[in-house]
Amino acid sequence: IRGLSKWSIEVYRYEGNPLIHLNGSLGEWNESLFCPGCLKVGEHYYLFPAASAYSIGFPYRQYIGLMKSESPYFKSALKGILIDGEKERASIMPSAKCQLALDTPSPLLNDDGEICLYYSVMDRDEGIWRVALSKFHMAEINI
Repeated sequence: IRGLSKWSIEVYRYEGNPLIHLNGSLGEWNESLFCPGCLKVGEHYYLFPAASAYSIGFPYRQYIGLMKSESPYFKSALKGILIDGEKERASIMPSAKCQLALDTPSPLLNDDGEICLYYSVMDRDEGIWRVALSKFHMAEINI
């Protein structure tokens, strides 16, 4: 993004998208990645993408992934599922009647090493987006 003046900006996309390798194959949990949150803790970068396997059809399984790397380009990243919307539906939204949609994970690291992960969640039966909070300690996260 480059500001030409107060009234004009130019936006370019990096042609050699360095993160395309984070997407999985069709049918895998990370075939589609979107709205990632990011943290840098010490020498490591952590990416928290919302993820889905749309190719398997509705109802879509949705996840919040976690990728860890020593590089902001995540070239040799460790990848895994942090939150499985279907498996954790009862603890995330006990009133949900249908599968959950997950979106826009936004991590915040507290001084004690606890990650507060804020994200949007929707019961697909209800169609209303809400904000959820899940907490993790850095030492407990294994990918």
